[in-house]
Amino acid sequence: MRDFFQSHHTYVILPNKRSVSGKDFTQKIVLGKTVTSLHKDYLALGNKGSLSTLKRYRPKHCSTVNHNKCNACLCEYCTNIEMKISSLKSHSNQIPKDKSELSNITLCDNLNMSFGIMGCINRKCSKCGVKQLQDLFRNLPHHQVSWRKWENGEVKDSQGNTPKRKILVGKSTDELCYNLITMKNVPGCSRRRR
Repeated sequence: MRDFFQSHHTYVILPNKRSVSGKDFTQKIVLGKTVTSLHKDYLALGNKGSLSTLKRYRPKHCSTVNHNKCNACLCEYCTNIEMKISSLKSHSNQIPKDKSELSNITLCDNLNMSFGIMGCINRKCSKCGVKQLQDLFRNLPHHQVSWRKWENGEVKDSQGNTPKRKILVGKSTDELCYNLITMKNVPGCSRRRR
């Protein structure tokens, strides 16, 4: 099990001096997924073992995602996707729990590689793509959903001025799903290909 944590597809190396242990010069690593999703990957490889056993055998220099929340991408693109997913999750159980699961739905299954094929990531593959999200969103209710998006808008203040600010926008589920389905048109996050 310890070898599973050391495999290249489960972690990200932190590129700074503080991530190296002073005593034995061991490089600290951050797991790229939650331990629960890593357990699913571990079982998919044909291995046996419970989730608690996998947690117990996690090396001390492997930090979990929860302990390294600040190492996540906070760009406008990624944040907007996360906020859209969280608003849709309150209306349906079928919605993926995070942006990486949503992205995996739009890519071909890659059992022998940890990352997607470059043609799939660049949306040039004819087998996969964001069109697979249409089936996922087809059964959602068609009522107003309040969701947050980083968007500039004009707001009137008490003096009658209309300064531009980031505002909370209320839109319909159809428009929200359409935005997620057309996410291929957005340049996207620089971390998406990692």
